[in-house]
Amino acid sequence: MQPKLTGFFSRASTAYVVLSVGLLLSFAATYLASRHVENEARLKFEGTVSDWPDAIEARIRAYADILLGIRGLYFAGDAVSRAEFHGYVKSLDLHRRYPGVQVIHYGERITAAQRPAFEQEVRTDTSIDPHGYPDFTIKPPGERAEYVVVRYVEPMAGNEAALGLDLSGDAVRLAALERTRDSGLLTASGTIALANDPKRHPGFAMRLPVYRPGMPTATTAQRREAFTGVISASFVIIDLMRGLFGEPNLERVRILIHDAGYVDSQIGPEPPSLANRMFDSDRLLSGGRIANSYGSPAAPPSKSGAGAGTSRSRRASHSWIRPRAGCRPWRCSAGSPSLCCCSALRVPSPPLAAGRSSWPIASPRICARAKRTSPRRSA
Repeated sequence: MQPKLTGFFSRASTAYVVLSVGLLLSFAATYLASRHVENEARLKFEGTVSDWPDAIEARIRAYADILLGIRGLYFAGDAVSRAEFHGYVKSLDLHRRYPGVQVIHYGERITAAQRPAFEQEVRTDTSIDPHGYPDFTIKPPGERAEYVVVRYVEPMAGNEAALGLDLSGDAVRLAALERTRDSGLLTASGTIALANDPKRHPGFAMRLPVYRPGMPTATTAQRREAFTGVISASFVIIDLMRGLFGEPNLERVRILIHDAGYVDSQIGPEPPSLANRMFDSDRLLSGGRIANSYGSPAAPPSKSGAGAGTSRSRRASHSWIRPRAGCRPWRCSAGSPSLCCCSALRVPSPPLAAGRSSWPIASPRICARAKRTSPRRSA
């Protein structure tokens, strides 16, 4: 009887050993397969987003070139007429070639003594509108030592309220104007609400100073003396980015862009939040994801706004390089929970299948480009 029992337990032990080894090998194979899937997903993710930083920067640089081109008109002579300004902007074919441009305007620096003659000159200017602008007046009202008044606006339709606006008429606008004037570089605003955008998409503005040709601009004092005006443009960011990524890619990858504030801010870079979110690629897609990403009842956004507000869970890292003083860096991040189908392998989705990437964008090279294109004696 004993030999039979011994043989039974021996065979049972062997079976358990074989089963244990089989399970161990199965778990090992599953782990290796999941790691392979994870690596494949990450490589696919990186391949998808690797060209996007340069694409975003090239797009913004192309739009910045609009301002540089207009400034070239002022370098060619002491004055640019309304008809010349209108003709140049019209030739750009903004609606077709530069979607997202809401308005371009030129603000001219004048003294208090020049104000009466300036207002009368604009009121009687019939070069574009045969009726002129009989109601033109500088706003906001008040006596100031000098003004930087919006004289030309393109397109005028829908942007009439900008005509006559004194860009130094309140503390916020004055601070932005002085930063642009003193730096000599192209500068940008943070997120702004654009009055002429019925959908209330986030926007931003870029500004470029104009100096009197032939005057030195090497120092801040010289730039202040030579300053004659500023060229500004406002953009709807979602339209500026449209067509850049491809909708099939955006079904898998979400792009978020946040303004990080001025680089010389004493409080440091601003953290991502809904308040400084400039762009969310989910709004480019059709269907319910657009509503969810901006806080539908089904998926309310978190207070941080950095990556919440959608039913898709993503992981994203954030970093940026400090650009030249006078410009604002953008914090751009891309994330995706899964970039490949694992069902054919019958392997559970690995916990780290979420891709992540982030880039500094726009400000460093735009600032450098603006500085390179500025003549040393007439920036």
